[in-house]
Amino acid sequence: MKRNIIFPVLLCAAGIVFCGCENKTSADVTVTQDTSAAAITADITSEDAENIAIADAGINSSDITSIKVSRDNENGKSVFEVDFFDASNEYEYEISAETGEIISKSMEVRDAVQTVPAETSGTAPLDTTTVQPAVTESTTTTAAPVSVSANAAVTSAKSITEAEAKSIAFENAGVKESDVEYINVKPDRDDGRDIFDVEFYANGTEYDYEIDASDGKVLSADKELENLKIPKSTEKQSGSKITEAEAKEIAFADAGISEADAKRIKSEFDRDDGKEIYEIEFYYNNMEYTYEINAADGAIIDKEIDRD
Repeated sequence: MKRNIIFPVLLCAAGIVFCGCENKTSADVTVTQDTSAAAITADITSEDAENIAIADAGINSSDITSIKVSRDNENGKSVFEVDFFDASNEYEYEISAETGEIISKSMEVRDAVQTVPAETSGTAPLDTTTVQPAVTESTTTTAAPVSVSANAAVTSAKSITEAEAKSIAFENAGVKESDVEYINVKPDRDDGRDIFDVEFYANGTEYDYEIDASDGKVLSADKELENLKIPKSTEKQSGSKITEAEAKEIAFADAGISEADAKRIKSEFDRDDGKEIYEIEFYYNNMEYTYEINAADGAIIDKEIDRD
């Protein structure tokens, strides 16, 4: 009788021990899963975003002339925008701040933008294809950190200085620097090319120039004149209209060019905003000159000089 009581008690004790071990194992598995999920959803840093973009572009960090990283919200998702330059290319990346996946990328090469199929290799050509970010694993890279500040201005290499750009504009305008009352020079990009915008005032006249930063060529010139006196040779009697020949003489005198040296000369009488005007156009030394001259008094209404 005593034997029958002891055996069930032993079986029950063994069952309790076994159940306790099984519960402990299940708890351990749950903790491991939670830790893994936390690791997956951790955000990457701005430095990680730089490294991912540089590695994907397949260039050395030492070749980068400037880089800018900013964080933004795109369609409810946090992203890093990474913009950087090397000697001749501009790169733009959008990278998921949550996973490190590349959402979009593009590269501009001087005067044209190349769009090609994207690849996963670090040296693959760039495109503007949108990529859906993954949510279960993060992207890592072994590229070295970039030494350029993330907030640095995005500029590319130039061959001439701001001072040289100013001198070129003054010489073209025939203005002495000592006569200049105000000047503003700033680097810019236009049609994929580096330029200097040079704006200055002298002797009551405003000048605007675009200078090619690579070779110093004058790409465009604009001059707004105030209180311009008509050359004496073309002064007229009050109430009379100037002739077409006089209008051309005014334009050539202002440009400092002899009519004999000019090419492809065109002149046309027209009306603009109720005014009678002469439109004078001619070419000299690879530059195109365009004038609008008031037919009533010979005043220069507008003047443009562009490289042909």
